[in-house]
Amino acid sequence: MPPFLYMIQLQMRKTGYDISIPLIVFLFLCIPANAQSDVFTWTYINVDIEIQENGDLLVSEEQKYSFKTGHNEQWHARHRWLPMGKIDDIEDVEVYELARNGEVFSEPLSLTHKIQKEKGQFWIWWWHELSAPETRTFLLKYRVIGGLHINKPTDELNWEAVFGDHRKIEKRRVRVHLPPPLWGKAHASTGSGLTATIQTSPDGSTVEYNTSLPSLGMGFGLVVRVSFPHRILKIKKPKWQTLWGRFWDMGPVAYLMLLVALLLGIGLTKSIVTGDWSNWEGGGSGGGGGGGGGGG
Repeated sequence: MPPFLYMIQLQMRKTGYDISIPLIVFLFLCIPANAQSDVFTWTYINVDIEIQENGDLLVSEEQKYSFKTGHNEQWHARHRWLPMGKIDDIEDVEVYELARNGEVFSEPLSLTHKIQKEKGQFWIWWWHELSAPETRTFLLKYRVIGGLHINKPTDELNWEAVFGDHRKIEKRRVRVHLPPPLWGKAHASTGSGLTATIQTSPDGSTVEYNTSLPSLGMGFGLVVRVSFPHRILKIKKPKWQTLWGRFWDMGPVAYLMLLVALLLGIGLTKSIVTGDWSNWEGGGSGGGGGGGGGGG
C-alpha cells in the first residue's frame, strides 16, 4: 500500500471513520487536477552520456523546471539521487544554472552543491532563490565509475537516463556518445519503462532517444540500452559485478568474516604442523541457539 494512502486511512480511523483504500483512490481521482498540482513540473530533461574507452560514463543532465505561482522562498532546495547498486562510484560532480525565465546566461552560473551517500543511494543537493512563477534551467555533470555491464557475448550500457516521476515531464531526450572503437558496432534499444524513437548518426558515433508524454509521467523512466561485442573495450568487470567486490561492499561484516577466516586458517596450519588436533575435537559449547536480533 502506498504510504500516503495508508496515512489517510489511519487518520480517518482516528476520527472514528473506517474507509477502504478503493474508496480513497476514487475520492482522490475526483479531486480537480489543479488541486493535485505540484510546486513544479519539468519542461524537458535532456541527457548526454559519453562512454569513455576506460568504461567510465560522463553524464550531463539539463533540466528545465517550471515553478508555479504561490511558491516563493528565499532559498529552495533541489536534488537528484541515483541508486548505487549497479555502479562502483560517482565522481566529479558539478552543478550549474544555465537560464532563468527563458534568458540564457552568457556563461553557466556555478552553484553551491552537496553530495551525500546513504543507504545505497548517491544524492546531489543544490540551492537557489525562488520567485514563482518562473522557469529555471539547471545542468548537472558527473562521472560514473563502473557503469557498464561486462558480460559475454556482449557488453552493455543499461542506464535509466531520465528518471520516472509522478510530476509531469513534457519532453525527454537522451544522446549516447560512443568512443571510436564502437562506431558502427553498437545496437541500441530501450529497456523497461517508456518507449522512444531511436536514431543513430550516419557514422555510428551517436545514438539519440526521444520521447514525450503529454500527461503525468506516472513514474516510468526512460532506460537506454546500447550493446556491443564483448571486450571491444579493454576494460575489466566493475567491482559491483564481481563476488569480491560485493564482499567488500558489506563493510564491517566483511572485515569480521575475513578476521574469522584468518584465525581459523592460522589454527588449522598450526595443527597440521604440530600434529596436535585436540582443539578441533569433541565437546563444544552446545552450538546454535542464542537470542534473536531486533528492537523498535
